[in-house]
Amino acid sequence: MLIIDKKILKLSSITLALFSYSGFIQAEIEKMTELETISVSAQQQLENIRNKKVAETVKTSELLKRQQVQDTRDLVRYETGVTVVETGRFGASGYAIRGVDENRVAITIDGLHQAEALSSQGFKELFEGYGNFNNRRNGVEIETLKQVKINKGANSVKVGSGALGGSVMFETKDARDFLLDKDSFYSIKGGLSSADEQAFHSHTFAGRYKYFDLLAIYTHRNQHELQNFGYDNYDRNIFGKEREKADPYHIQKESTLIKIGFQPNEENRLSFTFDGYTNESKGHDYSYTLTPKAISQYGQDNFVDIVGQRYTHDISTRKNFAFTFENFTQTPFWDSVKVTYSNQKIKNRARTEEYCRGDKCQDVSNPLGLKISGAKVVDKYAKEFDIIGTSRGTKLQDSNEELHNTGYDSKSVNEYLFDCSVYDCSGSVTAYYEPKAINSKHLDIDNLLYIKKEIDLTKDKISFDVDKDGFDNNYNWITERQTHNLYVENKEYRGKKYKKIIAKNEFYSSYLGKNVETETNDIKIIVPGAKGYLERDWKERDLDTDTKQVNLDFQKYLQIKHTEHSLSYGGMYKETEKRMVNRQGYDATNPQWWADTYVKDCAEYGDAGNALKCPRVEEETSFLIPVKSKEGALYIANEIRFSDKVGFDLGYRYDRIKYKPNYITGVSPKIPDGMVEGLFIPLNQIDKYAPSPYRAEYNYDSNNPLYQKVLAEWKAKKEENDTNADRNITYFSQPKKFTHSSYAFGLNLDPSDYLRIQAKYSKGFRAPTHEELYFTFKHPDFTIKPNVDLKPEIAKTQEIAFTFHKNNSFITISGFRSDYKDFLDLQYLGVQRLSITSKSALDFDIYQNVNRQKASVKGFEINSLLSLGDISDRLSGFTLGWKFTKQKSKVFTDKDGYVSMNAIQPTTSIYSIGYASPDDKYGADIYVKQVSSKKAKDTYNMFWRNEQQLGDPINGKTVDDSSAHWLSNRYTTLDFIGYYRPIKNLTLRFGAYNITNQKYITWDSARSIRSFGTTNRVNKSDSLGINRFNAPGRNFRLSVEYIF
Repeated sequence: MLIIDKKILKLSSITLALFSYSGFIQAEIEKMTELETISVSAQQQLENIRNKKVAETVKTSELLKRQQVQDTRDLVRYETGVTVVETGRFGASGYAIRGVDENRVAITIDGLHQAEALSSQGFKELFEGYGNFNNRRNGVEIETLKQVKINKGANSVKVGSGALGGSVMFETKDARDFLLDKDSFYSIKGGLSSADEQAFHSHTFAGRYKYFDLLAIYTHRNQHELQNFGYDNYDRNIFGKEREKADPYHIQKESTLIKIGFQPNEENRLSFTFDGYTNESKGHDYSYTLTPKAISQYGQDNFVDIVGQRYTHDISTRKNFAFTFENFTQTPFWDSVKVTYSNQKIKNRARTEEYCRGDKCQDVSNPLGLKISGAKVVDKYAKEFDIIGTSRGTKLQDSNEELHNTGYDSKSVNEYLFDCSVYDCSGSVTAYYEPKAINSKHLDIDNLLYIKKEIDLTKDKISFDVDKDGFDNNYNWITERQTHNLYVENKEYRGKKYKKIIAKNEFYSSYLGKNVETETNDIKIIVPGAKGYLERDWKERDLDTDTKQVNLDFQKYLQIKHTEHSLSYGGMYKETEKRMVNRQGYDATNPQWWADTYVKDCAEYGDAGNALKCPRVEEETSFLIPVKSKEGALYIANEIRFSDKVGFDLGYRYDRIKYKPNYITGVSPKIPDGMVEGLFIPLNQIDKYAPSPYRAEYNYDSNNPLYQKVLAEWKAKKEENDTNADRNITYFSQPKKFTHSSYAFGLNLDPSDYLRIQAKYSKGFRAPTHEELYFTFKHPDFTIKPNVDLKPEIAKTQEIAFTFHKNNSFITISGFRSDYKDFLDLQYLGVQRLSITSKSALDFDIYQNVNRQKASVKGFEINSLLSLGDISDRLSGFTLGWKFTKQKSKVFTDKDGYVSMNAIQPTTSIYSIGYASPDDKYGADIYVKQVSSKKAKDTYNMFWRNEQQLGDPINGKTVDDSSAHWLSNRYTTLDFIGYYRPIKNLTLRFGAYNITNQKYITWDSARSIRSFGTTNRVNKSDSLGINRFNAPGRNFRLSVEYIF
């Protein structure tokens, strides 16, 4: 039973009274036949009540312009019961409707499903909290849209799998939308937005020539991060989860829509479509929890990175090529038929790089200012320096006799190659020799000056004698002379020339009776102490979704006796391939003059692992097996009108989905062996090495028959172990098929001229995604086994709506209930002993995706619009609007019983006042949005038991229940959007948002804060960092459009 509070009832009564009053005023006007069809201006977008479906909102391109919609957040800004899912750095990821979100709300563009997020709870637990995957639903460019349909409640009849909570269907523009009464159209549009420092421009061209028509829309957006409330006041030098200032990002979005049509006659049309969209973001993950807290030694006025930082470069691309044939010849079976072939490729890439930028990074720092002069290393004064030995090490004494303990390094000339593009190889380098005592007696003498020697790089050999002071065996002070031979060799690598010095110590060997040479490291070259290059570790993760789809759609209007039938039917077939590709490696940038760039052999110790000499790209891997799916569907829908008073909407759809894993060893990105070895098929317990024949039972003979048998058995078992990972993948990579029937029944009653009653019952489903079926991970603390026996999730929606309407005004009061079953959840199966090597096994905690949860959502909504022109002609053009949604939910969990669903929005009201002048030259809208606080009892934290065991306070209090830690408070925002047309074809639009400059956080942002991981976090104990998630303060938008 639905309970409406007194405040809502009072407001509803007032609206109904106004409608009744307007009825008397319009009594005489209604007699005029010209009002049999009500004319509504495109700007005002007053809805045709007769065509409005239950729980469906249609937003045309004109309404999107009027509301200054720029992205998916703006799309639902003034809707209740629909919000976007926030994912932090990656932006919005689909929508939340009726208690469910992301993959449980279908998203289509021109009938094509968009990329799904990896929704398996196991995957989210392991990977989502670390920012390594661009795991979100992809976006769309608003300027290309003809209209958007937002449906609440199960809607699989229209879109198939995924429409549990509802669907959002985008339809792109067509040349025919612009060429109704002319043969060409061109418009240019640009705008600015202060909240994200966005500047955009968009060009639209449409033209017709004979049988051909063309539409081209190009849009480019250049923007930055969405600035949170107080953005300018927060310290930009705070890093980690305590950071209050939004992380800096530079975002560029580019969209190209091209449609070419060929229509030789009125009955046939052929068209080609290219729809390309790119969203590229580059930035700094300063809130990354592993970011060093103190990265600057130079103060806020000279901010530089001293140690490594994490940088991001994320790209989301969508490309769709489509061919469409349409026929409008009336036949007994159809009035129109449309055949569409689409080829869509979507890539969501996340790239992270960890390194330092700038000349003052630690790895390229040169605090002493050492530099090259000819072939010599000199100090910052361009003069030579000395090295002084002490009992506590060495010091560098510059030409001003200042001593330095650090900032330099002494390298053996044997280990260093002189780059002739840096050093003047026609000159001499300065080397340093440390005086040493004879017979390894250490000289404990301070201020021992190192010997300097000039090495001529043009000579092949340089020899010099060195006096070595020390003590003999009787501790008598003596001086001995030794000979050092330095051999200079020419080297070349990648077109660069080098000089290589090999230093050897020549001495007399009494054992050999002659002079011998041995390499020595006593001859040193002085260079700055840092590496001399910036090492960069990078990771790149791709989530690809490629779809080929054929749609066949028929429409037919029939009159059978006294009934009218608007029939639509058809089918769909598509093939989709989903895959993950992981790449990673390391390299180096910004090499300095002292960096050793010569590469001898990357396999050798010393060079291997050197990011400058031997950059590395590792083998492509994946945590998911690639899967191909084949999907087919048949549907039929019929809108039946028995009379002006009674109508039925009937719909049925049959879907068949088949998954086929497509993992090919050696071709597909490799699944790491450790993730699957021994998971289902155990490893054979054998010794690591082959058995030895040198044992008594084999008579110490390798040809012994018994030994040969044992050896053959060992080889066979080892071969099985070597292929164990692949055999386990084959074991669980079984094809899976789903079939499902969806349906929808609607009743439309118009018992009077002012009342419309609608009822709807619909059933939807969502087939498990490929990672929910096949995702595998093996670790003693958290092992996930795949489950190919999963069933589809089911949703059933019941809704009833009462609409009171008069002319252009209406109020709709609706109540709804959605029941969900077979929700997928991650279940703990217990402990299982699994082999980890051929000689050992461990106990593993096993988890698996299962169907078990059931849930329900119920609530009521109010949607009203009062055209004041229906009351008085003097108020013509003015409108008042009110939208309201209140919902309650529950979902069953094994440990905590029934709990609330986090995707339920707090109670929301939106009030609006609008005006459009009679000639539509100017107009404005004022929106007041009131959102109630999110109560703790209406939230659920699935990790609360683990947090309770740890005993640490969170958000200033101990954990003693399952409620979420971070909630959204009640807030009210005030927005103003206006437009003005100073001349016929020029439109100026201005928007002021959050005019009262209220500080608030939305519930969707609050629930995106993670309890674990390295991204999207705040300090748990005191919530320091939560201001980073606040919505923008007062901000403005301006756009200009000119139509030629």
